[in-house]
Amino acid sequence: MCMFLSLLIVFYALSCADKTTTAARSGVDLVWPVPVVILICLRYCSILESGKSDGDPVEVVCKDKVLLEMIGRYAVIVLWLLYF
Repeated sequence: MCMFLSLLIVFYALSCADKTTTAARSGVDLVWPVPVVILICLRYCSILESGKSDGDPVEVVCKDKVLLEMIGRYAVIVLWLLYF
């Protein structure tokens, strides 16, 4: 799981920093939400490692208010970057 989360973060950050992604989004720099994605992944991993969940992603996200808040902040940041 840790290897998958590490690869997810690396490839997400690389795709956000790619010049073609920036050009496709009219010059919007999508690297700014990457730290929020890192925090979301770390929070999810800590919930699973603590034994509070059996691993169902929907259950983990719906029951943890901090994780829901971080996902909401990520959505707000991305929408703000794309449309304003």
